[in-house]
Amino acid sequence: MHVSSCIDMIIIMLLLKSLIFAEQIEERSLAARETLFHLGEPVTRLYVVQQGEVALERLSTDGQRLILQRARAGDVLAEASFFAEAYHCDAVALTEARITGASLSRLRIASRTDPAVMEIIARHLAAQVQQNRARAEILLLKRVSERLDAWIALNGGELPAKGNWHVLADEIGVTAEALYRELSRRKSGI
Repeated sequence: MHVSSCIDMIIIMLLLKSLIFAEQIEERSLAARETLFHLGEPVTRLYVVQQGEVALERLSTDGQRLILQRARAGDVLAEASFFAEAYHCDAVALTEARITGASLSRLRIASRTDPAVMEIIARHLAAQVQQNRARAEILLLKRVSERLDAWIALNGGELPAKGNWHVLADEIGVTAEALYRELSRRKSGI
C-alpha cells in the first residue's frame, strides 16, 4: 500500500468513527463510465473509493480529456473539494466502482473541533500536491517512452489492466495509439 493510501485509510477510520452514528454516510455503486458528480455542482460530500477506479476529469480548451486524479480503492476522491463550494471537474468511474461518501458539513465540523483531524487532512493534501507535481513533471517530458517510464516509477512499477491503457494515455498526455506503439515496442524488445 502506498503512503497516500495509508493516510487515506487513517482519514477514513477517523472520519467514519466520528460519523458512524450519524445518518450521513452514503454508499453507492457506479457502472463503468457513470458520473458521480459534475463540474460546477455544489460539494456536499467527501468520497472514498472502496472498490474500482474513479477519475477526476476535465476538458482542456482544445477539447482533450485531462485526468486530474485516478482514485483507486482506499483513495479519497477530490480531497481538495473539502475547501471548495463547487466541484472543479467531473468524477467518472473508469471501472465498476463502489464509493462511500460522508457529509462534508459534518467533516468540516470535525476538522474544526479536533486538531488531529485537520492535521491528517493537511498531511494528506500535502502528499497529493507532491504527487500532482510529479505528474506535471511527467507531462513536461518530450518522448512517450520517457513519460511512460516516469509514470511507471511513480505508480509502483505496474501498468493498469490492458482495458485501461487509454486512461493511462490520457494521464500522461499522449494519444492511445502512441502509447500502444510504445508498449508494443517494449514487448518486442526493440
